[in-house]
Amino acid sequence: MDDLYEKLAAGRGVAEDVAFRRITEPMDSRVVLDTVAAELGVDVGELFRRHRGSILRAVAARCLMRYAGQSQRDAGKLLKVGSGAAISRQLSRHSEMFEKGEFAEALTKVERRLTEERQKRYGKKVKF
Repeated sequence: MDDLYEKLAAGRGVAEDVAFRRITEPMDSRVVLDTVAAELGVDVGELFRRHRGSILRAVAARCLMRYAGQSQRDAGKLLKVGSGAAISRQLSRHSEMFEKGEFAEALTKVERRLTEERQKRYGKKVKF
């Protein structure tokens, strides 16, 4: 395990960036964002805009981490949130919405579509 960690840490500027993600075939970030926007019925540009109380960037960050293998820090930079800590706060703040209500249904739809897209691109079931 230590050897694997050292290998992953080589070339990383920050120790916190090393993660043992189980994702085997990360999707392109742009494909993830395009799919999220299409399934939520918004323009991709909306995922980069700050809107008070909006859950859009939290959904995009969650999908980037799960399907593109990005860290919270990387997702934060891409979505112009600022930091991994900000992403963490957004995910925590919206976690209940992810699991209950009408938004849970929308998130399930987004994740189903991303899973289909991944299978279509890689031609097989892939591990998360």
